[in-house]
Amino acid sequence: MFWRSRARFVASVRTAESLAWARELNHANSLALAYIFFILLRHDRGERAAIDELWEPLVALSERHGMPVQVAYAGVVRCWAAGDLDGAKRHLALLESTGTELGLSFYRSVVAEVEAERGELDAALARIDDCRRHAEEVGETYYLAELLRLQGRFALARDPGAGDQAEAWFRRAIEVAAGQGARMLELRAATELARLLIRRGDAAGVRQLLAPRLAGFTEGLDTAPLAEARDILATLGGEVEVF
Repeated sequence: MFWRSRARFVASVRTAESLAWARELNHANSLALAYIFFILLRHDRGERAAIDELWEPLVALSERHGMPVQVAYAGVVRCWAAGDLDGAKRHLALLESTGTELGLSFYRSVVAEVEAERGELDAALARIDDCRRHAEEVGETYYLAELLRLQGRFALARDPGAGDQAEAWFRRAIEVAAGQGARMLELRAATELARLLIRRGDAAGVRQLLAPRLAGFTEGLDTAPLAEARDILATLGGEVEVF
């Protein structure tokens, strides 16, 4: 997927185009899928406030055409945006009740994100570990780098002394993302690790980690992962050339 790689701007344009085409076709299922993918893009970009403008027409579409499962897919993410853990679990339960396995490692991880934000870190860690194991068992690895990154983040949030364990998760996330050519996910995991290295006073390690991964990005320069990485380097007096 474009937004898992470096081309987030392209992903945004393509997703907007698909939504426009689906509206023009006036095909209910195509339109529902376009809404869902746009909502997933908003999640990836961390744009919580922008989800409702997509959620409301999707719900209205479902009410007209009977699409509870499509609503459940989007509903997990909408509840993440609202911090609604009970709602996220309800939507996830509906997805699981259909017997589908497609994408569940992602949707379960979204529930884990809400659990972590609510301070339920033991539950979040247990769920994200299950997500990772499931993804590896069934070969659904498109989101594996993010699952590894989240596992490191949650481990560190639960126990600030678990730096070595978190570092291992972050480094594996970097390795997986690099192997998939998912440069944005690689940078995101590297930024998590950089924060840990800063706590250890390893400024040189941070520069070595982030500078080469920032270089070469031509799109999405205003997105959060690139901005965060640049800010970290700036605080250390580092510079990076972004083409």
